Amino acid sequence: MTSAFPSLAEVIDGLRVVSIPMRVGFRGVMVREAALIRGPKGWGEFAPFPEYDGVESSRWLAAGLEAGWVGWPDPVRTSVPVNATVPAVPAGEVADVLQRYDGCTTAKVKVAERGQRLQDDVDRVAAVRDAMGPAAQVRVDANGGWTVAEATDALRRLAAYGLEYAEQPCASVEELASLRITLARNGIDVQVAADESIRKAEDPMRVVREEAADVIVVKVAPLGGVRAALDVARECGLPTVVSSALDSAVGIGRGLLAAAVLPELRHACGLGTGSLFVDDVVESAPPRDGFLQGLRALCDRVGTLLVFDEVISGFRASAGGAQKALGVKPDLTCLGKIIGGGLPVGAYGGRAEIMALVAPDGPVYQAGTLSGNPLAMTAGLWSLSELSEGLYRHLAKLGSRLAAGLADAAREAGVAVQVNAFGSLLTPFFTTQPVRDYQSALTADTVAYGRFFRAMLEGGVYPPPSQFEAWFLSAAHSEKDVDKTVKAARRAMKAVRSAP
Repeated sequence: MTSAFPSLAEVIDGLRVVSIPMRVGFRGVMVREAALIRGPKGWGEFAPFPEYDGVESSRWLAAGLEAGWVGWPDPVRTSVPVNATVPAVPAGEVADVLQRYDGCTTAKVKVAERGQRLQDDVDRVAAVRDAMGPAAQVRVDANGGWTVAEATDALRRLAAYGLEYAEQPCASVEELASLRITLARNGIDVQVAADESIRKAEDPMRVVREEAADVIVVKVAPLGGVRAALDVARECGLPTVVSSALDSAVGIGRGLLAAAVLPELRHACGLGTGSLFVDDVVESAPPRDGFLQGLRALCDRVGTLLVFDEVISGFRASAGGAQKALGVKPDLTCLGKIIGGGLPVGAYGGRAEIMALVAPDGPVYQAGTLSGNPLAMTAGLWSLSELSEGLYRHLAKLGSRLAAGLADAAREAGVAVQVNAFGSLLTPFFTTQPVRDYQSALTADTVAYGRFFRAMLEGGVYPPPSQFEAWFLSAAHSEKDVDKTVKAARRAMKAVRSAP
């Protein structure tokens, strides 16, 4: 630790604990719990798995503190390709899992799951290849679950589906080195990637010295932060894949940054695991784009302004809007009537040198009939005075509860719904596709939403009448209100399902 890191009191003061429900089980986890830590440089994440000891968990804490108090190196790329992640699900569920990974051309498939057979792995990989086509890259991840003999047999059979590589097929470095030799002798053309042998090892360089891998996998949190992960990649000198440790959107953002800083990136990265969650701490931009962080870097590089439209998210995502929640600072921000307590008012603001260009100090004239309206200003000041960290924690909790409830109601009724959530804002889209932009939003079934809306009205709940409007929760709402909404949604989803 260095003096850049905070005291325990500072960490606790900015710490928030979250529980994120998952769509499917992953490593036996159905609810991912994490501590989010806010520092002067942004948000960090501390989420070691329960079975980890203190030494291993301390590296996860160091990564979270680096994010909050140290900051980041400059990226060298503005986009990062990511892979789909297919858990150890039955082959018949593979297509549903892959639907959540719009645009991915690489898939990582979990194999060697305890209690399953090799044939289950073969069927799952075959289903992935069938769903993604011959041009896709398919890799498998055994989490060290095979012996050398088992790995040789398994990879001989799985190689028929064209594997990019096998990630940590055996547990030890010695086994990985032996497996590489055995595969070569038997003419099995599958590369070996080291994951646990890197992130759990006291000496990651053993993998290189013993020629135990063709590719290495680094994960920001288990290695102690972005800089530590980059140091390992540089020292190993092998092709590197950045992967997640079932992170929330906060941790995924740090992984994306690590991938964006790597001098060379040959493989898609395992940073799309947010699609396994029902909800998240923020509504992530498509991981394949990097998006806001990349956009900030791009604007800085070409010398143009980054403007955030926070008419919807301002003061709803957090007291500092989406920009504070996401840790990306724009040059200008636009805000809507929420700053006036719902009365007609808007505002824009930004860096002092930009605002100095507006009259009366500068040459750009701006005025309006309702500018400075005393009624709107009074309502706005009162609304702002009511904001607190406790209120945002309450709203985020309600938002997560409602999003999970709507998703459960749809799943129970067999209705295809994607619930996009951002703190206290959410929208249930009636579609099988993840909704990340205008085109994917247009895939929503507006007729089905209309049936849902009318059924909700009959149940005593008035949601937005349009499929394309956001749902807002407010300080006036309670858990009882959310539970009533979810109860009505269960009936409404069944009505949608039974409609001709």
